[in-house]
Amino acid sequence: MKALVQKIVWPAYFAALAYFAFIGFNAYRDASFIMNDHTVYEASTELVDLSYRTKRGHTSITYKFNYTYIVNGETFTGRHSAVNEKGERYIENPLVTIAYSNADPSKVGLMHVLEGQASFWRLVKSMLIIIVVLGLVALFVYGWALPDEEDEEEEVVGLPEGAKN
Repeated sequence: MKALVQKIVWPAYFAALAYFAFIGFNAYRDASFIMNDHTVYEASTELVDLSYRTKRGHTSITYKFNYTYIVNGETFTGRHSAVNEKGERYIENPLVTIAYSNADPSKVGLMHVLEGQASFWRLVKSMLIIIVVLGLVALFVYGWALPDEEDEEEEVVGLPEGAKN
């Protein structure tokens, strides 16, 4: 079992790293596309769904909203969600600040989210954190999978006299 884990740890590390890099780069690319040439719009939100999740006695509520915006007479719809108090804020004040791309008005996002995702340095910082965290997890799992000294001795005991070093 430990030998199998040893063979899987580093490929899994690099696969997870590639996956998170892909996700982060796509978010950066999409946000940059919108933010390079955008229009800011105050859109009204409409609550479309509530979901409840209870874990360890704590219930969290996820609010799902739709918002609409009009560009050159054409109506577009976007979606966003918020949890607990943040969701309640949108019910009290049903306006969100969005930004849409002037080149493709269907590309839209919440302004405060796009500002963070469009930052190249935020992407670099996130990737460095992911590299370190995944590396620590991989080292922990790899260290757990290393054979114990007792395991090594048992392997040597079973060899013929002439084969021992």
